[in-house]
Amino acid sequence: IPTYKNFLKRHLKNIKTELVVEHKADFKYAVVSAASIIAKVIRDKEIKEIQKKIKEPIGSGYPSDPVTINFLKKNYNNYPKIFRKEWASWKNINKKKKQKSLKDF
Repeated sequence: IPTYKNFLKRHLKNIKTELVVEHKADFKYAVVSAASIIAKVIRDKEIKEIQKKIKEPIGSGYPSDPVTINFLKKNYNNYPKIFRKEWASWKNINKKKKQKSLKDF
């Protein structure tokens, strides 16, 4: 967390505000809880917009959602801009897709 706080400070050089960066801040600070709720509502709205454009079930967009994982498996290369490459789910599928079988030799 100190590293992330320093990262933020470097990008906010002109702001003279104390940064509080800590785990579970949404439980301690009402403003962080509110921001978290707003971010989730906006995210859910964006998922609905993506769903309208793609016109096939994409699920909630979370890596724990089986519908989302099935969509990821089927559309691994079709929509590269909507998948988070740092997801363990994406990395696992990427690794499997690149792995060669004995038939490939």
